[in-house]
Formats: sequence, structure tokens, C-alpha cells
Amino acid sequence: LQHELSDRHQPEIEESGRKKIYPRRAGISSFGAGGSNAHVILEEAPEQKLETIHKPYFVISLSGKTAEALKQREVDLFNWLNDATHDSTPLNLISYTLNKGRSHFSHRAAWVVDSKETLKAELEQAISNKKSKQCFTGVIDKHSKPEDDAIYTKVLKNSFEELNQVIKSNKEYRETLSALANLYVKGYSIDWELLHQGEPTQ
Repeated sequence: LQHELSDRHQPEIEESGRKKIYPRRAGISSFGAGGSNAHVILEEAPEQKLETIHKPYFVISLSGKTAEALKQREVDLFNWLNDATHDSTPLNLISYTLNKGRSHFSHRAAWVVDSKETLKAELEQAISNKKSKQCFTGVIDKHSKPEDDAIYTKVLKNSFEELNQVIKSNKEYRETLSALANLYVKGYSIDWELLHQGEPTQ
């Protein structure tokens, strides 16, 4: 029995001269005063391989209900990226999770980056309130639509179509993503599912 907090590594057992690693398992028992007992065996989930997509640039979006909340999101992401346990998480999954898997509030920031190292450098500048050409910021009124919303909806659709055509040109691809990031922080609706179409998700 374990009586103190410590790391529990996967058991490694030698079988027929070869070492085999087994998943960690735990037994949980509950004993009722009335005589009813329960026992359950838990096993860790199999490790998933995180698939990397090779694109020249990715959009990273963050938002908060207040300026302070947005700043905290920047700090949280910066600390998460500097945690060695997340080194294997590819940039494409980080981008998808932040863009598609999060709610978007009125205080917004977005970056167009080509690597996690670039993202960390950009976040460090943002946290220090330093300006960057790759950082787009804005505060929107969620109770009203942006001006010319219908026109920009068409522009956004065309931008998504352009991405597939200019992906081989790093400069044009970055400029198109920068336009999308700029529209996002101004309050325009971005079809994140369309932006990440064809990418693996976890």
C-alpha cells in the first residue's frame, strides 16, 4: 500500500527475456456500514499520438471578458507552453483548441506564428505590454454587429478559399491569416471549423 505522495510509473515486467510495459491500474473500494460493498478497477487510457500538420503559419486567438482576464489568459498560455510536459503538443492542435474549442469574449488578441517558440516570444512581449506587428488586439461590443458585417462575411469566405491557393507562398499565407486575425479582433465572425478543415483534432 502507498502511504505517501509519489510518482507512480508504468510497471515494467520482463517476460521471456523481453521487457514489457503495462498501463497503470488502480483499485478503489467502498465499504458501506449496512454491508454493501463496491469495488472498481481503473486503467489509464492508452497514449494518443499527437499528429502534426505542416503549415507555414497558424492563428492563435485568446480573449477575456475584461482586459485583466485577457492578460491572465496570456500568462496562463505562456506558462503552459513553458511546461516541459506539453512539449509534444504540436502547434496545430494548440491553434485548433484555442480557436474552435473556446468561447470568444469582448477583449481579444490574436497572433500569426510559425512555431511554439515564436508564440512564446510573442506572449512574453504581450505580457510586458510591448507592441508587435504579429499581435492584433481589439475590444468589441458584443451587443452590436461590426460595420459592413455582410460585406466582410463575403471577404472572409474568399479569404478561406485563398488559403488553399497560397499555402505554398509563406508571405501570402501569412498576410491572409493576418487579415483574418485582424477581422477577428474587430468582432467579425470567423468560421474556425473551415479554417482548420482537414486538420487532425484530439
